[in-house]
Amino acid sequence: MQNRTLGTIVRSAVACGLLGIAALAGAQTVKIGLIMTYSGQFADPAAQLDNGIKLYVKQHGDLVAGKKELQKKKDSK
Repeated sequence: MQNRTLGTIVRSAVACGLLGIAALAGAQTVKIGLIMTYSGQFADPAAQLDNGIKLYVKQHGDLVAGKKELQKKKDSK
């Protein structure tokens, strides 16, 4: 029973991934979602990760596979 459930989950994830790839083929921007804890006691590590991402983009540019990157940030709470 568990193998059947796991197989269904894996097939669903692969199907969603393929649909996402097909959707990106015509897109001019690549959207990257960041769901981290920006509030509460774990806000500091999220801020450090956010600053690290900003530094990487500043040093390497905001192009991913020749398309502009767009970051969406959301608090996990």
